[in-house]
Amino acid sequence: MPNKLPAKLNTLQKTLLIIGIILLVTIILVLIQSINTGTPRVLPISDNVQVSGQLYACKLELTTRPESRIPASNNWDTTLKIGFYDTNNTLVDTITAPSDNFGKTTLDLCAAGYKYVGADYTLLIKGYSHLTRKFTNVRPFDYLENSLLFTNPNQYLLAGDTSVVEDDAVNALDVSTQTRQDIIYTNNNKNDLNQDGVVNALDYSITMRNYYKLGESL
Repeated sequence: MPNKLPAKLNTLQKTLLIIGIILLVTIILVLIQSINTGTPRVLPISDNVQVSGQLYACKLELTTRPESRIPASNNWDTTLKIGFYDTNNTLVDTITAPSDNFGKTTLDLCAAGYKYVGADYTLLIKGYSHLTRKFTNVRPFDYLENSLLFTNPNQYLLAGDTSVVEDDAVNALDVSTQTRQDIIYTNNNKNDLNQDGVVNALDYSITMRNYYKLGESL
C-alpha cells in the first residue's frame, strides 16, 4: 500500500506536464495567427515623420571644342583644367582631366570623393595650350548624371598659350616658343595648335590671330 502513492503522483505529474505543453503550443499558435492577420497601424495626422537626405551628383560629362582643328571633327582632344566656383566666386575644386576626340570629358565625381549639390556655379575651363574660358550660371550638378555642351562658336577654346610660363595670355613668349628650332616642323603636341601633326605656319597664324588676347577670369 505505501508503494502505490508515489506511482500515482508520477502519473499526475506527467498528465499535468502534457496539459501544460498543449496549452503553451496553443498560445503560441494563437499569437502567430494574430500577428499574420493583424491590421497595419496607420499613423494619425498627429504623428510627425521627417525624412532628410542629400542627393549628390555622380557623373558629369563636359563637351568642349578647341578652335581651328584639322580635321575639324573628331579631333577635339586636349587636357582640361576645370575650376568650379560657387555664387560667392569662391573656388570649390579644380579638376584636371583629358577630353577625347569628340571633346568629351567624363568626371566620375562620386568615385573621386567629390560631393556637389545642385546650385549655380561658374566654370573656368582651360585647355592644354588654350586660354581660359568662363561659363557663368551653370548648373552642372542638378542630377545624378548630367551633360553640358560648350561647343558654340563663341565658346571655342582659343589656342596659343604654349610657353612654359602658362600665363593665360598669347604673347611674345608663345611666339618665341613656337618658332624655336627644336619645335618648328616637329609634332610637338602643345605647339601643334591645329593638331594636324606638324608645327608650321598654320599654327603660327593661329597664335598671331589670338595675339595679345587674355584668358577669361572671374
